[in-house]
Amino acid sequence: MKNLFVIILRYIVKPEEMDIHYSGHVKFLETHYKSGHFITSGKQMPEYGGVIFTNSPTRKEVEKIIEKDPFFIYDLAEYQIFEFKPTRYSNEFQKVVNKDE
Repeated sequence: MKNLFVIILRYIVKPEEMDIHYSGHVKFLETHYKSGHFITSGKQMPEYGGVIFTNSPTRKEVEKIIEKDPFFIYDLAEYQIFEFKPTRYSNEFQKVVNKDE
């Protein structure tokens, strides 16, 4: 299985400021689900950030994708990118990740 990337967002502004750009962030997510870049995403609990699993081939591509997120554009969140090699996974997960191979 190829390497994957995990994007961790940590909100750095008040929730009211996040709400202003939330619909733009959702459109950003939808765009990258349609392109096949994103596998899953969601809010951290408690709600102080988010997590995105991406199928992007390189870290540079992940960085370019992040630059289009309104949360990045308006400096509402900090981002960390982790690359990892899955070594154990369910058959269902493998089908999702390797669907284009």
